Amino acid sequence: DEVAIVPASAASAPASSIVLDDESAGKHGAPRNSMKGVSPAKVQPAKHKVRHRKVRQGQTIYKGHPSWNIMLNIKLGISYTVGRVSPEENRKLKKEDFRAVTKQAFPPNGGPLTPGHSADTFTFKDHAPLAFRHLREHWGIDAQEYMVSICGDHSLRELGTPGKSGAVFYITDDNKFLIKTVSRKESKFLRAILPNYYNYVMRSANTLIPRFLGLIRITSANRRNIRLAIMNYLMPDDFHIHEKYDLKGSTLGRWATEVEKRDPNVTLKDLDFKHTIALEPKKLTQLQQQIEADSMWLRTLRIMDFSLLCLLHFPSRPVPEEKDGYLDERTSVGSESGGAGGSGRAIDGGD
Repeated sequence: DEVAIVPASAASAPASSIVLDDESAGKHGAPRNSMKGVSPAKVQPAKHKVRHRKVRQGQTIYKGHPSWNIMLNIKLGISYTVGRVSPEENRKLKKEDFRAVTKQAFPPNGGPLTPGHSADTFTFKDHAPLAFRHLREHWGIDAQEYMVSICGDHSLRELGTPGKSGAVFYITDDNKFLIKTVSRKESKFLRAILPNYYNYVMRSANTLIPRFLGLIRITSANRRNIRLAIMNYLMPDDFHIHEKYDLKGSTLGRWATEVEKRDPNVTLKDLDFKHTIALEPKKLTQLQQQIEADSMWLRTLRIMDFSLLCLLHFPSRPVPEEKDGYLDERTSVGSESGGAGGSGRAIDGGD
């Protein structure tokens, strides 16, 4: 029996999905804490024959949907700002690049720099556009690919979450990127740590820290602000996730309630994790060292309340029937965004 780890998606290298045969759990004699994930770049693909199928979560945003205007704002704004920064010469970043802001108004009738559109008037603000361009290029994300995924003809899909943050998630049609609403405090904190974050991920090829690809703000005509962080999407689209765990390495209150477990998309916790999964010694050491390095970096920023997302796929288990080509739209994905907080500060905390 063999355990293999496969990338969640092309845009989600920091996280891994575990492909596990039911019969392999517990047969290898590995210690219980020997499984926490691994960098997929150096792992052989699964040898199991798995029936591939598109697994899509969330509700497609259609015209008349409450989020229709927000989706148009996101598409128009990112198309403008990424298209504006991409032709610029790629140079070494300066301190001021991390504080730079691009701000543009989008009237419905269009303007000298913006197209006409059917949404209400809005203003789009893009934080540190050149710094985030460098990060996207570091992770191999082409500007054209990025714009097509987010700004193309396909609608985004919307996911709500029952988590404490009350955040809303928007997913691109190709399952590559996730756009998450954040609070003013979260946006301010991410901007404050951005230089440190940039330096750390640039020198840490196998980091499990979330990949932040952009930070934007949309201001409506009535001056309502919506702040959003853009990240890689971790859920695979060709494997059904049978079990999902949010692992913190603690035990106090770390189990899902019986009511929560009745939800097929429940995110389980540390005390619910009963599997033993074997990893090769070299890969296990690499994983342990990376988790320790990432945790120490978070500690230097006084960030706490972070966790590791673990996704399990069992080839021998049945895949739930789809309804109208889609799986159940409910999901709990709060842990995917790499929650972080400390001293009252958080990336994935509440407002």
